[in-house]
Amino acid sequence: MTSLLRFRVVRHLLRVFANLPTRISLTWRYHGPRETLRRALLFPLRLTPLGPRLGLVTLVDPLERKGKAAPLGVDLEDHHVDRIAL
Repeated sequence: MTSLLRFRVVRHLLRVFANLPTRISLTWRYHGPRETLRRALLFPLRLTPLGPRLGLVTLVDPLERKGKAAPLGVDLEDHHVDRIAL
């Protein structure tokens, strides 16, 4: 197994499948059986070139998400930051 870890594809697949049981149980709990079944059927498409075209990107790390960060509510250019209540 350790000899396979030198391949980038194998390392990526290990990261994708690492927390799969946890994600399945959380999807069932918060989205219900219908969404769990839909995601289970669409999951193999994520590993194909068709996945990103359909918007089925696998985010291994939540910090990889592209887009704007959540607003802080604080203007970092403000010189009177000590007066802002957080």
